[in-house]
Amino acid sequence: MGFIDVSELLTDVDFTDAVTRIRRSSSVTSDGLNSVTETSETITVVISTLGKNQLQLVPEGVRVTDAIAVYHQGQIQNEGPGEYADMIVWGGQRYKATAVLEDWMHMGAGFTVTLCVRETVYAE
Repeated sequence: MGFIDVSELLTDVDFTDAVTRIRRSSSVTSDGLNSVTETSETITVVISTLGKNQLQLVPEGVRVTDAIAVYHQGQIQNEGPGEYADMIVWGGQRYKATAVLEDWMHMGAGFTVTLCVRETVYAE
């Protein structure tokens, strides 16, 4: 175990932002249609730009301005089998969690760093 616990910075009001985390789940209706439900909660995080090593994980075609690193004392859910990714609403924009960049849950109070990419709004 490390000797320095930096997770305290994730509760310092000089660094944190209150954002909305949207958890999505699905169910099948009686008509056999998929129904997605969104529930939201306010969480405290630290938002930063991506570092040099983190940029290597940005999906092809995503501009640097479309991605953020979200530091959180807990897990932000990424897409997986049967699971939708969490959405983070920050600065009026929705960002989809795409990858865990760092997992420090075993150090001190613990935290994770998640890559979130801005959701593109398409015209219908």
